[in-house]
Parts: sequence; structure tokens; C-alpha cells
Amino acid sequence: SFPDLKEITGYLVISGAFGLRTLRHLLPGLTVIRGEQLFLDTFALVVHDNPHLQELGLVSLNTIMHGAARLSQNAFLCYVETVDWPMLTVGVKASENFFK
Repeated sequence: SFPDLKEITGYLVISGAFGLRTLRHLLPGLTVIRGEQLFLDTFALVVHDNPHLQELGLVSLNTIMHGAARLSQNAFLCYVETVDWPMLTVGVKASENFFK
């Protein structure tokens, strides 16, 4: 757990985390992902192939300053549509965010 982590300057990738159901307790205070470096030159947030993930739980996250979000192959992930992704991902076209 990283309760004091408020900001990530680059990107965040959560992938292949078996047994992980939420990020709520792992990153409870994360408010900003700056995206100064991007994953695949596009993404600041990638959540991929987490078979038990049910919710993101990034309740404090309010800004992704540069880069898009990619959420893919998380079979049980819920509530993705409740996030205002265009507002969260500043300066990114809605079509650049990828959810599957």
C-alpha cells in the first residue's frame, strides 16, 4: 500500500495482478497522474489483464494531465462508465481513451 503517494509524474500500469479486487487500498491518496512519460507513447493509465479486479477504486484521482487511459481485459471490472473520463484526461479526445 502507498497511502502517502499523491502524484505520479510518469504513467501507472497495473497488469496481471491476480487476486487484486480494487486499487482503493493500494493507492488511496493518488490525485494526479502527470503523464510526463507515457506508456506506448499514448497512455498515462493502463489497467490490463487483472482477472479479479472489480473496481478501480482510485477515489482521489481527479486529473490525468497528459495521456489517455486504457482499461482492457479486466473481466469483472465494474463502474468504468461512471467515471467522467474526458474530464479526468485533460486535453485528450474521448476516442483516445480505450475501454474493452
